[in-house]
Amino acid sequence: PEQNPMSPRPSTSAPGPFDGPGELRALCREFDWSSTSLGPVDDWSPVLRTAVQMVLSSGLPHIILWGEDLIQIYNDSCAELIRSKHPASLGRGSLEIWPEVAHITQPIFERVFEGETVTSEDALYPIFRTATMEDVYLTISYSPIRGEAGDVAGILVAMVETTQNVAFRSLQTEREQLYVDLDVERRRLMTIFEQAPAY
Repeated sequence: PEQNPMSPRPSTSAPGPFDGPGELRALCREFDWSSTSLGPVDDWSPVLRTAVQMVLSSGLPHIILWGEDLIQIYNDSCAELIRSKHPASLGRGSLEIWPEVAHITQPIFERVFEGETVTSEDALYPIFRTATMEDVYLTISYSPIRGEAGDVAGILVAMVETTQNVAFRSLQTEREQLYVDLDVERRRLMTIFEQAPAY
């Protein structure tokens, strides 16, 4: 049967890794990836393209660190978390952008490139994401992303900031300790009062 020339033709091109709405997708489309060790987007492996699509679609903060240079690609939620480090972090190496926590992250990266998944709860990261260093707590997981040959080609970082929860628990602990100290002091004073001679 003859095809209707007015009917839509099926698309033959695969969707790009940055297709869709959002600030980071737009920035990724504009970014000159050929200036990085990742090379032009058209040359990216299917694994990297799929991983990027998944990260950019996630509602929770995620970062991909790809290759030996640990080139960063992250989503909108992560941009909110890293604050002033955005947008300079995009397409740059993790150790270059986050030197203040390299002593924490570099040993983790080495373990992940060996094939291990590393997860920490309420981990302390003293970082500059504003003008001053902050103690930021994260529940964070680093997972290996394997390439077509089965080797670890990159790292998927998923995180949730828990700074407020940690601060709240710390205040609770201090308050409970204060009550304990007050009770000890009350008992001590009662003992002194009871042992005092009567006149």
